[in-house]
Formats: sequence, C-alpha cells, structure tokens
Amino acid sequence: MRGFECSISVSDVDATTDLAMKHGGRVVAPGSLIQSVGTVMKFEDQEGNHANAIQYVPQLSNTR
Repeated sequence: MRGFECSISVSDVDATTDLAMKHGGRVVAPGSLIQSVGTVMKFEDQEGNHANAIQYVPQLSNTR
C-alpha cells in the first residue's frame, strides 16, 4: 500500500466487522491478534477505501 493507512480504535473488533459488512463493506483481513497490543482487522468501504479497526488490549493502570 502506498500512502496513509488509517487505524481506528474500537471497543469491539467483532462488532465492527459485522457493521462493516452490514453496510456494504468487505473484510480484507479478518481479526488478527498482535501480542500485547490488541486485535486488528482491515476492511474496505463501499467506495474502495481501506481502513483498519483495532481493539487494544486494556492496559493495567500504574498504581503505587
């Protein structure tokens, strides 16, 4: 890919996958776990634009 790749933080990558497909998009790459980061999926909208949706792993708060 040349250019900018958009990644959008979501609370539920599976629900986002369902919504993308429901509204005419297509899944380019299904959800894939990036260890210690989160789950990311790539989709294409109705106009052919690609974007990523990522559900980050909750980070533990640093309490002292």
